[in-house]
Amino acid sequence: GEYLVDLAPDIHGRVAYLRISLDIQPASPVALAAIEAERPAVDERINFFLRQLTPEDLDGSEASIRLKSELRRRIELAAGEGAVRDVIVSQLIVQ
Repeated sequence: GEYLVDLAPDIHGRVAYLRISLDIQPASPVALAAIEAERPAVDERINFFLRQLTPEDLDGSEASIRLKSELRRRIELAAGEGAVRDVIVSQLIVQ
């Protein structure tokens, strides 16, 4: 899915926007069904998480690893533990 959110203000109080495209790769066909069934909850958890981030939270390769890990965790909170094999970030733009 694609998400467009306003980020939390940075250390100088400036507001930025994040546009991110994600491909959620399920661990199995059963997991895919669970993710699809819980899609509204998955989207809500992803949106709430992304809106908490600041632009600084997205700087560097370590930030990308943490972002993917946290997205996976949030999705699994809605769809069930072990439901996600990987989360692919195909686009990430901060303006």
